[in-house]
Amino acid sequence: MKVLMLKDVRKVGAKNSIVDVSDGYAINFLLPNKMAEIATSEKLERALAEQATHKNEKDSERARLVDDLNSLNGATIEIQARVTPKGSLFKSITVREIVDAVKTQKKITIPESAVALPQPIKLSGNHVIELHGGNKRAALTISVSASPTK
Repeated sequence: MKVLMLKDVRKVGAKNSIVDVSDGYAINFLLPNKMAEIATSEKLERALAEQATHKNEKDSERARLVDDLNSLNGATIEIQARVTPKGSLFKSITVREIVDAVKTQKKITIPESAVALPQPIKLSGNHVIELHGGNKRAALTISVSASPTK
């Protein structure tokens, strides 16, 4: 029986895909649990339209990320943190803080997965990190300085 998957089911199929499963599996498990519906011509057309829309969204998202990486290549982001007298940080700088700093300082939103940070930043000073999106790479300098004391 051909069914249109409504949810991802491991070893069966991904959401919006058309799969051929046994009648008993479809009737007794997939259909009652709203994981799939019987594939009709209207549903197939709808699924294909959703797949095309999803593909277009992903392509435009990738293109936007490449443009953002081009504009960030060689840029410097400043982050202030509490620093000990020896120059080490009380709390390390993480990927989330870098993404937030890029968003506030450069008005560019990048996903956390685009930041390649081998380990959290634990010292003040300049640190060059790599941003990646698909096959595009960019170098971003993170300048960590002491925050003003209260």
